[in-house]
Amino acid sequence: MEFGKWLICCSLALSVSIFQNQAARLPVNGSLGQSVYLSLENPHGLKIDEVFWKRSSPRLRVARYIENHVQYFGAEDYKKRIKLHPGNFSLQISDLQRADTGDYEYEVTVTGNAEVENTERVKLDVYEPVTGTKISCQITENCNITLSCSVNTGDNTSFSWWMGQEALGNDSIHHLSENGQELQLHFTAQIEDNVYKCEARNPVSEDTAHIKLSDVCNENKPVQNQAARLPVNGSLGQSVYLSLENPHGSKIEEVFWIRSSPRLRVARYMKGHVQYFGAEDYKKRIKLHPGNFSLQISDLQRADTGDYEVIVTGNSEVENTERVKLDVYEPVTGTKISCQITENCNITLSCSVNTGDNTSFSWWMGQEALRNESIHHLSENGQELQLHFTAQIEDNVYKCEARNPVSEDTARIKLSDVCNENKPAEPSYSSPCTAKIISSVIILTILLSIIVIVHVISKRTELGARRTRGQIQNELRGGTEGPVYELDG
Repeated sequence: MEFGKWLICCSLALSVSIFQNQAARLPVNGSLGQSVYLSLENPHGLKIDEVFWKRSSPRLRVARYIENHVQYFGAEDYKKRIKLHPGNFSLQISDLQRADTGDYEYEVTVTGNAEVENTERVKLDVYEPVTGTKISCQITENCNITLSCSVNTGDNTSFSWWMGQEALGNDSIHHLSENGQELQLHFTAQIEDNVYKCEARNPVSEDTAHIKLSDVCNENKPVQNQAARLPVNGSLGQSVYLSLENPHGSKIEEVFWIRSSPRLRVARYMKGHVQYFGAEDYKKRIKLHPGNFSLQISDLQRADTGDYEVIVTGNSEVENTERVKLDVYEPVTGTKISCQITENCNITLSCSVNTGDNTSFSWWMGQEALRNESIHHLSENGQELQLHFTAQIEDNVYKCEARNPVSEDTARIKLSDVCNENKPAEPSYSSPCTAKIISSVIILTILLSIIVIVHVISKRTELGARRTRGQIQNELRGGTEGPVYELDG
């Protein structure tokens, strides 16, 4: 009887340990007015009989799946916005509203050796996307400038400033406000042609605005404007627009787009007529738009990378030349994480991509960007993350973010899925540590067996030799019947 109770308890414990997974999960971020999916982490191979989605606070029933039937709860307009997918039991919430923010939980009932119920929680955060980013400036005497970044919409917004490709912090020229929304600087000839960018972002979106200091403070220049501009980044196989910065109030008579290196004519607008140059397949890929005189290049190829310039002639017959650099990149795709586990479960996570050039890598644990510290160590290029597996971090989800100027892609891995495979079920012999121990035991057993066999054979051979010598001595002493003959010697 006691053994039967013990067997039932072990069976229940085994089922629960295989099924339960209440590790801390990353919050799910949703965008106001869009859709979001709250997923169910379903162990493979287990038959699910019932799934019950609920809100934790306030305590409300949302949706229930039982016996291939789905039932929804709440007001009619709310029921129209939710859907429980029987295929993977995820909960879809459409037309997200701020009131949808909160904690959700689902109860899952499975039938195995015994009926087991598992509860898991997930947090949903709903954010308004960032839009309408703009930069305003205040100029004081001697052209000291305060640049202020603001947005039309977007909550929980953070701000960062860039000068070209360089992220800005506090230095001799630049000073950031505590929340990063304002940038104070002193205008000098050294930075007059720099383009400053404000990047506003929240967990669901990002938006940017640019400003050129020479347009703000150094306005006593002739019509010519050869100020440096940010490079235009294009995605391989896609389209890109090279724009013209047209001074307001100028009537344009002629626009001539040219490649600087190699020196090639591209397109020309004059008196309402557009003319294209180059090979026929190239002319099919370019278009000069008379409305804003921008140059569109379609089906981008790597050979399109380079410096372009546009010569603009107004009715005053003064030529204005602008230059712009085009960089073409292959988008980042197929980001994946591979891992190498050494003794004691020290782990090296390696991030790689299938496609994408000029790719940079960064690592995240939950919402925290990782740097070198006691547990984590990043390689010089950020592609590898070395860490020591401990119970403190076993349920953490690590994310690799791979990005280049035109795209980004991510991959995730949960450490408990990689290293903590010694569950109460049948012991696993697939981990490196276990494999080494088993191999050592097998080799030692074989060596001991060989030593024992050699020892037994040696003993038997020695015993046989002793018996043969004894028989010969007995015969010589007359120990056998019949005549005894003298032996020579």
